[in-house]
Amino acid sequence: MLTSTLIVALLAQKSEPIYCPVMTDKAVTSGQAFEYGGAKYTVCCGGCAPAFKAQPKKYATNDKATVGEFLFDPVSGARLDWSKTALPSTDYKGLRYRFASKENQAIFAKEPAKFTKTPEKESLVCPISGEDIDGTSNAAGYVDFKGVRYYVCCTGCLPELKEATEKYATTGKGKPTPVAVGPWKDGKAFAHDK
Repeated sequence: MLTSTLIVALLAQKSEPIYCPVMTDKAVTSGQAFEYGGAKYTVCCGGCAPAFKAQPKKYATNDKATVGEFLFDPVSGARLDWSKTALPSTDYKGLRYRFASKENQAIFAKEPAKFTKTPEKESLVCPISGEDIDGTSNAAGYVDFKGVRYYVCCTGCLPELKEATEKYATTGKGKPTPVAVGPWKDGKAFAHDK
């Protein structure tokens, strides 16, 4: 019988590498990383960092190489903890998407374009609590609504936002701003869920 640690190790060996979004022939395992549009991007060298920061939209999508890792299950909008378990994943247009379940992966496979559009604006202020969220890696989830991605501070806020999205998007505390590049914070998405 295989242990869960061994299964995770075997799955990790099979996955395709993540490449630098600027120099897409360079596989990266470490380096300077950025958050953009709910995903993590790692560049291969200091020379690539300014290029990515200046034109993230240009480098964030790639049809030939996987250049980033989406932080959330794109079907449910929930932040995933990659370290806890082996999650099903799919590479699509330059991003590795992970899923909370095989069912969500199957839903995604039917209409990936429905789940992969990055809105032009985002709000890193939880529309429920009004709490500032220090980067997308510190968000517990998101809901897209009318061209804005609203991030939430904790897993308790996500169902409430999903249930009354229009109410919170129009009268809530969130402040939409253009999607921007930020330094990777290696956040703890569940820090508020104690």
